[in-house]
Amino acid sequence: MTSWPEKVFSFLGLGQYKASPVAAADGAAVPLLVDPYGKQRVIAEISGSASYSQYKPSTGADKKGVIKASPGSLRYIQVTSKDSSDCWFQVLNKATPPLGEGDTTLIVMTIKLPAGESRAIELPADMPFSTGIAWCASTAMGDVMLVTGEHLWVNAQYL
Repeated sequence: MTSWPEKVFSFLGLGQYKASPVAAADGAAVPLLVDPYGKQRVIAEISGSASYSQYKPSTGADKKGVIKASPGSLRYIQVTSKDSSDCWFQVLNKATPPLGEGDTTLIVMTIKLPAGESRAIELPADMPFSTGIAWCASTAMGDVMLVTGEHLWVNAQYL
């Protein structure tokens, strides 16, 4: 009987060790690379500047805002609820503050934020935004339904 690793690797192809691997062109098929001991290596390569800008609004808690009003990338975001009601924290591909339901198609990330709690999200690689990076507190998971009042403190690192 064939073991599960043999089945998986026969499907994927055998790993290949190369002392000096070459860069692959976009869309090109390349062999699965392994180290000299036969173990697969996964290297996350982060491109861009090592110096991230900080977003810390000076006005305190709010229900919406803009982290960057032009194309950029998000690396880290920390959000804290100051309210007694749960809400949905949403990040949008938008250069201006979210206005409401018309922005629903621009939602990139939605996170449930229980009342009075914090969430810190460190992305494994920069998340690109083609228009801008905006955020809001919503009463609905899949729609931009702005909460009433000021709910969230938001901090972020972006390029």
